[in-house]
Parts: sequence; C-alpha cells; structure tokens
Amino acid sequence: MPENSRHIMSCLILYRCGKKQSGVYLDEGVAPDGLMGLGLGNISVPSLLAKSGLIRNSFSLCFNENGSGRIYFGDQGLTTHQWTQFLPLDGKYSTYVVGVDAVCIGKSTCLKQTSFHAVVDSGFSFTFMPKDVYKKFTQEFDREIKADRVSYEGYPWDYCYESSGEELPNFPSVELMLPSNRSFVVQYPFFPVIGDQGIMGYCLAIERAEGDIAIIGHNFMTGYRMVFDRENMKLGWSHSDCKCSELCCLLQDFCFAICSSAVPSDPALHYIAI
Repeated sequence: MPENSRHIMSCLILYRCGKKQSGVYLDEGVAPDGLMGLGLGNISVPSLLAKSGLIRNSFSLCFNENGSGRIYFGDQGLTTHQWTQFLPLDGKYSTYVVGVDAVCIGKSTCLKQTSFHAVVDSGFSFTFMPKDVYKKFTQEFDREIKADRVSYEGYPWDYCYESSGEELPNFPSVELMLPSNRSFVVQYPFFPVIGDQGIMGYCLAIERAEGDIAIIGHNFMTGYRMVFDRENMKLGWSHSDCKCSELCCLLQDFCFAICSSAVPSDPALHYIAI
C-alpha cells in the first residue's frame, strides 16, 4: 500500500489446497502449512495484484525479533531506504539476486576476496555463503568473538558459543557491503540454543552454500523493512520494528498486510517462499 494512500479497496484472492507434497519439501521431510508465491513469475501474488491494477508492482517484507512479521503489497519504500539493483541470473531476471562486494566483521575488517552474488529469499530461514567466503568469514568471526565455542547436538551450525542466561555473547558486527558502497548491517545473525533451563548459548546461523550463489535468508532480514521494487528492479532496506503505524495505515484492521509467524522452532523449517 503506498504510504500516501488512504483508499481502502477490496479484491478477490483465491486460496487453494494441495493434496500431494513433492519436490524439495518432500525430500527433506519438511511439509509446511502452505506457500505464498512472491517471485517474479506471472502467477505470483504480487504479479497478479499488479496486473489487476490494484497495487504498484512492489511489495515489502518485515520481520521483527519477536517472531512475527508483515507483508505489504504495493509498498515502494521510503526516501530513507538504501537501495541496490537486482541482477540477472543466467541472463534473465528469474529471482531476486543482488551483488555483495565484501563481507565485513567488526568495526573495520572487510575481508578480501569475499564478493559474491546472493539470492534474497525468505523461503530460507537462514543464510548460506559460498564455501570459500564461508571459511574466511567464520574464521575471522571466531577469532574476534570473546566466548567459548561449543557444539550442540541437533543444530546444523559449526560455530556455536556458550552464554550465561539470555545475555548475548560479545558478537562482532556483521556487515555486507553492496555496490555503490551501500551498507547492510545484519541485526540478528545468531540463533538461540534453548535447553531445559532456558537459553544455553547461541549459534552463528550461517551455513555453506552448495554452489557459488549465496542465499540471504530470513535471519539476515530481521529488523528491516525489505522492499522488493519490481517496477524498478531494485531491493531496498531500512530499520523497522514492523509496526503497522510505521507505514501510515489508516486503520490497522484495513491495513493491507498479512501477519505471520517468523523463525520456526525447528531450525530446518522453511515457512514463506519467494
């Protein structure tokens, strides 16, 4: 919904049911309650709404740290947003790909030879980096953190750290440098490990990608209002607590938003696909 709009409209949206699970979700033993198509294809939700003339061809996702989020169809962001252009993959715009020039850790350490292309995909709960970048990044991260490294059974990550209660370890900052010197500071790169007595520690929720293309998942997007401007083929981001009033909704009941659960309790789960 554009920020300067106060017009409330109704539109027909069909929800359909599936009977047979197949593909990667079946192979991995993950059966989500449903999928919402937000991609660049002709039959995705934003594509259909834009073709009907109901919204601008853009939408935003907003996830907060409390386990909730919103989707705003037609949102084209604020002047305070930072922006970077989407890039073609294999010569065509089939998904939301951005370029990353470098990965930075701490206040001044930008690692050399850590550039890559990344798919921005909320269908992945967590983030994946190419193997060579992952190795450089995790080694430097582990060198700078002031906490004991441990291993937790059932968690897929290599870099986990003990914590006393809910107090976070002294994590160094994680920053992605994008073209034109655009900075994307990751707010929540970690995942809490919960035991019988509460939080036992935290894991750096980043894994190795299978190929050269990284995946920026939901955990890296947390704390931001991420705008997918498909008209101008660019990605925008700005800090946000994901409250409806922030986007100037006239009445919350009529705000064109969908609230959804964010990080699942099982770190292997996927919940919304782009």
